Amino acid sequence: MIALNLLLLLLLLAVANTIVQSLIVFCPPGQQPCGSSGCYDPTVQGCTNGSSASIQCINTCNGTCYSNSQYCVNNTQICNNGELVCNIQGYNWPYYFSPGLKCYNSSVFNCLNNTLCSPYYGCGTQCRTNYNSACANDNQTICDGFDYYNFNVYVCGTKKQCYDNTTSVCLNGSTVCQGLNSQLCGSTCFNPYTAVCTNGIIQCINTCNGTCYSNSQYCVNNTQICNNGELVCNIQGYNWPYYFSPGLKCYNSSVFNCLNNTLCSPYYLCGTQCRTNYNSACANDNQTICDGFDYYNFNVYVCGTQKQCYDNTISVCVNNNTVCPIGNQLCSGVCYNPQTQYCTGGNNTIYCLNNPSSSSCLLTSSQTPAGRTSSTSARSTSRTTTKLTTTTPRTSATTSKITTTRSTMRTAATSPSITTPKAPSETAALNSTCCAVKECTADADCCQRNIECQCYRHNQTDIYGSCLNPYVTPICANGCPVQAKCKYDTDCCKCQCAQVTFTNSDGLLVTKKQCAER
Repeated sequence: MIALNLLLLLLLLAVANTIVQSLIVFCPPGQQPCGSSGCYDPTVQGCTNGSSASIQCINTCNGTCYSNSQYCVNNTQICNNGELVCNIQGYNWPYYFSPGLKCYNSSVFNCLNNTLCSPYYGCGTQCRTNYNSACANDNQTICDGFDYYNFNVYVCGTKKQCYDNTTSVCLNGSTVCQGLNSQLCGSTCFNPYTAVCTNGIIQCINTCNGTCYSNSQYCVNNTQICNNGELVCNIQGYNWPYYFSPGLKCYNSSVFNCLNNTLCSPYYLCGTQCRTNYNSACANDNQTICDGFDYYNFNVYVCGTQKQCYDNTISVCVNNNTVCPIGNQLCSGVCYNPQTQYCTGGNNTIYCLNNPSSSSCLLTSSQTPAGRTSSTSARSTSRTTTKLTTTTPRTSATTSKITTTRSTMRTAATSPSITTPKAPSETAALNSTCCAVKECTADADCCQRNIECQCYRHNQTDIYGSCLNPYVTPICANGCPVQAKCKYDTDCCKCQCAQVTFTNSDGLLVTKKQCAER
């Protein structure tokens, strides 16, 4: 029984919803319901109320409704009150309106000869129809062959010949002559500076391959006329940055230089040459053109007799013959970074200070520095320092040691001599002021904990240095250690504490203080 009542209730709700939807009409924005007839736009339509409401147009134009603020043209086009109508013929520059009736605002456009254009493009009762049509000074004549923005176009005589009054003249009110100084000889134009008119006959004052020229000019190779004071350049090819046409070219020597058959301004000059592209800089010797550098780069220098080009903000010329990055040194003619590499004596080979497999290392990890030769009866131990760290081994009370990679080779007592890479030689520490390493190549070799031990080289060309504590053993005891750290000049004895800038292993410029010769 309950289920039956619930079913009847649902049926009643569905019927009621259908009735409500039939009574309520939902209309788009701007429109209103008209009874059960639908929606209408009150700006162009009306709704007649009554037993059967209906929608009707306020005004109609070929079946299209329009409001009282509009009007219909030829039963085809609806325009707003105040607008005019233009019957456009063809797609015309610069607006390219579609052909046919077009409503327009007369304060913005003009309809001239079935063409719509703004007043800027109008010319009397016509619209200009292309870029190469100017309106002459009479504001009536359209002159083809002149830019539309040229306001120097005039007309000459009754035939309305068009001319530019900055380059031509109208003589006798009928003839247009090229050149502001032109005159008439009969009905023919001539330049009185280059020719004379005698009994109606024009004769040249001077001639250059049939062309008249004045006494203030001269002829070059019977082909080119130049003004007195100008020079001539025989240009070969279209060259940057001016791209003059090849051939004889007159030029003003106070503005241009002619070098190697190329014209260039002094700004692009380099000694006796003209730079010919954006990627060519003039080096500091003002003679060498260096390709691969921006033309405005003033930091380009040359190195040695071979004149290698380099930027002195990122590179240096070492020994006047080799270009290296700033902070690098030479090892048998090869650049290396002393912050991450060192150069061994004898064979002058470059090795890494730490990780031989790093990208900054020139050699692979399988290559190790050549060193001493020794004979052993049982085993020989090869040491190559690859990682420097402080450890506490189980079997020693020593507080620090050099962790090394050891490869043990068992040989017979009669085995031949085995070459062993040279490692920093270890001796007993003196007065516990530094670690047991006497010869070092990096500060990391001087590993005494809690003691300021550094690797000092007394000469910049030394392969190995000495481990010293600057606060116990005088840094300058044996001369000026050029790589010693310092704070004050007194730390360096007879040397000075100077700031030095170099490139570290990360490629960054670093500045630090160290002892250096005065």
